[in-house]
Amino acid sequence: MLQTCKKMAKIVFLSPEHQFSGIDLREKALGGIPSVTIMLAESMAKLGHQITVQNAVKDLITYNNVNYQPFDKTAKIIGDLVISNNSARPLRNVEAKKKVVWQHNRTSLSRVYKRKEIWELCFTRPNLVCLSDNAKKNTLRLLPYRSSTVIQHGIEDVFFNPTPASSAPDKPKALFASRPYRGLDWLLKTWESYILPAIPDAELHICTPKLSDQYFGAKGLKAINAIHHGPLPKTEVAKLMRECRLLLYPGHQDETGCCVALESMASGLPIITLGYGCLKNQVQHDTTGYIEKNASAFASRAIKCFQDDSLWLKLHRNTLKSEWIKNWDSIACKWEQAFLRDI
Repeated sequence: MLQTCKKMAKIVFLSPEHQFSGIDLREKALGGIPSVTIMLAESMAKLGHQITVQNAVKDLITYNNVNYQPFDKTAKIIGDLVISNNSARPLRNVEAKKKVVWQHNRTSLSRVYKRKEIWELCFTRPNLVCLSDNAKKNTLRLLPYRSSTVIQHGIEDVFFNPTPASSAPDKPKALFASRPYRGLDWLLKTWESYILPAIPDAELHICTPKLSDQYFGAKGLKAINAIHHGPLPKTEVAKLMRECRLLLYPGHQDETGCCVALESMASGLPIITLGYGCLKNQVQHDTTGYIEKNASAFASRAIKCFQDDSLWLKLHRNTLKSEWIKNWDSIACKWEQAFLRDI
């Protein structure tokens, strides 16, 4: 047991907009917020705490010492630490020693007003957890949070690759694993116009929910060596990462902590990005990948990484040493130190 807090605490996670349990994480693809909630909940349970996740599940489920139950907005929620994903609204009926908004996305004043969050923040006065120093810096100080703490996401064990590869992957494969609106259309155009003409046998593997017809074009994805896998469970994504040479991901301005980038680095997969959102901080240019500002430069880096084995091995080894690589058990200890020391 990893316990560092003397007292067992009652911890409740609130995610009423999502339906998930720990079973789902092992059997199917889940989005980022459900995935990280499950992993932090299970790691906090390993520390000896009593963990409940309230979300949109229909029935009670217990898995890996975490209890999943339906969220009832009219019922009083009592705990030592109550953590709400992205919103203070579920905290209205909470009685807790510590209330936390775990902010996964970029916070702007317009978004706060649009979601009618400002009144809930004033009423509940929660603590804020951001995923990076940059996200904390960009959160308006006028918002009435009780405190602001930076704790990054962890990485699931299945992605860790402790032994560097001795040679580059044989085939020139690249991966895109995110929602289509996060730059897939731009990437496909860049792939077809720049990368594929230079590397005709290169393959772009796409792990994302169902694609609309706009991504297939007149000739289809097959004509540009793009393979759509659909959403995959984490074990299969990890396996695919070890077969690829690159993660090609433009990034998105609303992301404050990119899970697929963390997973890629733990797997030893270099990243080429436009540096939108958190990617400008998570990727070290010319060390764990490249941050470029236009399609031709982005493609040029990808082509070079496909052709130059020694360059790829250098980037690969650097990613495995990235300061961003933390497992969920260590992240759970940071949460405990931040919010449970005086409970």
